[in-house]
Amino acid sequence: NSGDPGAGAYIQIRGISTIDRDAQPLIVVDGVPISNDSRGAQEGLAAQSRLNDLNPNDIESVTVLKGASAAALWGTRALGGVIVIKTKSGQYNRKLSVTYKTSYSLDQINRRYPQQTVFGQGDGGVYNQRARDSWGDKIADRPGGADEFDTSGEFYVDQDGNTYYPILSKNSHTLYNESNFDQIFQDGHFWENHLSASGGNANSTIFASLSDINQQGIIRNNSDYRRTTARVNAAHRLSDKIKLNVSATYAKSTSNRIRRGASSSGLYLGLLRTPVDFDNTGYRGDYYANSNAAPVSDRHRSYREPLGADGTATYNNPLWTINEQEALVDVDRFLTSMELTVSPFSWMDLIGRVGLDKYSELQQLFFTPGSASGAYTSGLFNKELARNSILNMDYIAKAGKSFSRNFSGSILVGFNFNHRERITDGSEITNFIQFNDVAGGIRDIDNALPENRTVTSTFGQERTVGVYTSATASLYSMLFLNGTLRAESASTFGDQADNTFYFPSASLAWQFSELDGLQSDVFSFGKLRLSYGEVGVQPARYNTTNTFVSPVFGDEYGGDLAGALYGNGAFVANTQRGSNALRPERKKEMEVGLDLRFHHDRLSLSGTYYNNKTEDVLLDFPIANSRGVTRLYTNGAEIQNEGIELDLGYQLVRSKNWNWDVNFLYSRVRNEVTRLEQGLTINLGGLSAVNSRALEGYPVGVLWGSRILRDEQGNIVFDENGFPEQDQLEGVIGDPNPDWQGSAYSTLSFKNFSVSVLLETYQGADIYAGTKSVLYDLGTWEDSAEETTADQNLLDYNGDVILAGTTFRGKIYNFGAGPVALTEAWYNGDG
Repeated sequence: NSGDPGAGAYIQIRGISTIDRDAQPLIVVDGVPISNDSRGAQEGLAAQSRLNDLNPNDIESVTVLKGASAAALWGTRALGGVIVIKTKSGQYNRKLSVTYKTSYSLDQINRRYPQQTVFGQGDGGVYNQRARDSWGDKIADRPGGADEFDTSGEFYVDQDGNTYYPILSKNSHTLYNESNFDQIFQDGHFWENHLSASGGNANSTIFASLSDINQQGIIRNNSDYRRTTARVNAAHRLSDKIKLNVSATYAKSTSNRIRRGASSSGLYLGLLRTPVDFDNTGYRGDYYANSNAAPVSDRHRSYREPLGADGTATYNNPLWTINEQEALVDVDRFLTSMELTVSPFSWMDLIGRVGLDKYSELQQLFFTPGSASGAYTSGLFNKELARNSILNMDYIAKAGKSFSRNFSGSILVGFNFNHRERITDGSEITNFIQFNDVAGGIRDIDNALPENRTVTSTFGQERTVGVYTSATASLYSMLFLNGTLRAESASTFGDQADNTFYFPSASLAWQFSELDGLQSDVFSFGKLRLSYGEVGVQPARYNTTNTFVSPVFGDEYGGDLAGALYGNGAFVANTQRGSNALRPERKKEMEVGLDLRFHHDRLSLSGTYYNNKTEDVLLDFPIANSRGVTRLYTNGAEIQNEGIELDLGYQLVRSKNWNWDVNFLYSRVRNEVTRLEQGLTINLGGLSAVNSRALEGYPVGVLWGSRILRDEQGNIVFDENGFPEQDQLEGVIGDPNPDWQGSAYSTLSFKNFSVSVLLETYQGADIYAGTKSVLYDLGTWEDSAEETTADQNLLDYNGDVILAGTTFRGKIYNFGAGPVALTEAWYNGDG
């Protein structure tokens, strides 16, 4: 989770099993699959998950189906596992009870990036008011007092009437790092109110709830989330053999998100790069070329443009980001389901269930003219409405019977129809005609010339039909067998692929603690588990044929020409070729486990080993342009995961009033791309310096970037100054997948009061510390202010000599070819 108000969590179970498709688990609520889409309006914005629309206070239980054998009944929707959620319901013959709950919490920043406060803005140890870096003069060596200004020419008047002039001499010792930070951040808060009522008579039950969440983020402006939900779950016995269940939920959420990440208009990028001796307070105002000149209004002031002279800011002043940019999201969602159960016999149920998940999401992105974001410096307004719906129907017949004291069984047969549909309509304008927002006219598609308008409309739908069956048997309350099979067809499968794909599973559990003589005061339970299952994921829609797109042509010497400009239509063949032989990805998994409990169930231990392989992994492959296309979407890779899961729990205290439980979880997974078509390397996204890749023989998502040059024996190759040379070829530089993950959870309760503590750890993963790297380059990272006295003559990265006894800003380091000086030259170069 990114930490933004309303941001969605990314859920992953048992490693990465796919490359192109969504690896998150399927969410099933009261038997109905629902959407868990995550969308961000533009790059740099935290994605929201539609799982947030569920009110946690309405949930009675959550079951996580991690293994393929347990999830196989959901076929091509269950590659990433299944999370089964059961919501609360009323109880028969219970008086109406009303519950009110309120909670309030505070969010505080617990850690900040360490920044140096010793040196000011500039380069080469000299102050420069317009410099990019903080390699300037030592602030403590300044004479002190007020700065000297040039008041004869240009100046800037900010939004509060304060005037700024060019600095002739920087004398002040004043630091602004704390005030700059405090103008952006605050203590966030979260306030939730929940009201519910439940009850029932002899034939009917009802559960109803209302909830409201109001969250203000840790950023002072334009960072908030509000969600209101209403739910009704009702059941009625129409007769002794017929029962009707109805559920309806409405959720309304609104939020405003702040642009983040590696973006010149992002918040933290601009804040962390700001030198400690620059005051960000005046961020918007008027620029004057001289005292007699007319003002140029609404200019953006930042440390790279201290007087707003240039209408294009290099990086946003962070105050501009939180006050002059908006990313609004407005969601209306309706979830409803109806289930009719007919029980012609005591051992048989006939069930018909229909569910509808429908929502609309309006996203609006606005950049005030002057924002530091390339093409958006003259303004941006983007508006998109997405309408999503899922219709799911299941018809199920199930029967269960005890044939004797030692043998019982059940069988289930079902039919599933699932229809998913998405419609999006959007518009975007840049290079505003009108800059002042008069009656909201600035946020209108007519506020740009036709060549600066973009209108989009998309429609997509997918259909899946499945038939499934499940059978279970229990022998002597000791041996448990289960088998399932799903046959599935989908509109996303290619015509030349099989019309129907089958997904089987089988499991066997032996509860050996039921053997005579095994149970005692020490040993109370033991079960051995063995299972096999297959699940999958469908290809992306509309990739089974070659399609046409509305083109945009252009080059670096002129503007772009859009085929749909001025209302005219034109289409060209898509550069991505489809495949009519597309098959679903298929994950085959074997699992074995052991569950033990001791001392009357006070001590529990569970362990699981699993091994799975995903075949026919879907990828967008690059192909030779000479074929008239650039990419081919097809099945062409395999991924393997192998892992173990351990769970240890102990009830330290168990009495009438006091209980104290502790639990420990440990998991480890090893992931590898075992085959990739044509030995390709697939770029999964990232930055220009470092990105994530999929390539054969490595885990999915390894870090790829520039490396130190090494010889055939693996030794570092040095330049003539004793610094390592950079390899001209990029390669694998790290693995972001953890060696292992663990958590410790403890709950101490007294009667109706409880206190819980959760600790989690994530060990062994490599990360690209891009922020730290850039801050070293800029000279703002904390230890970049370190000063060292040379104990011998040293060379810096440029080959300049630092004489023995000289104190310099930097440190001494030995890469293997002798001591060298790491100075500004190193960090501005390869450092």
